[in-house]
Amino acid sequence: KQEKDARRIRQIYDEYVATSSPLEVNLNAPTKQEIEERIATDEGSRDLSIYDAAVEELVKLIKEDVYPEFIRGLQARRGTR
Repeated sequence: KQEKDARRIRQIYDEYVATSSPLEVNLNAPTKQEIEERIATDEGSRDLSIYDAAVEELVKLIKEDVYPEFIRGLQARRGTR
């Protein structure tokens, strides 16, 4: 199980966190640095909580920025405010 977790943690990092990764998400520098530091350690590379702060940050971004902008766009297309 730990080996499977370590592979999945690395896969998530490679796909979403690493600079210039194919689906890089918008994380602030301290969050990204914390992930990079923790993934470099044996314990951190197997701890699924490594991404907890990033998930919280992305949920906040969606709630406060992406979703309201999406709603405004829908309203603009419908001609409502």
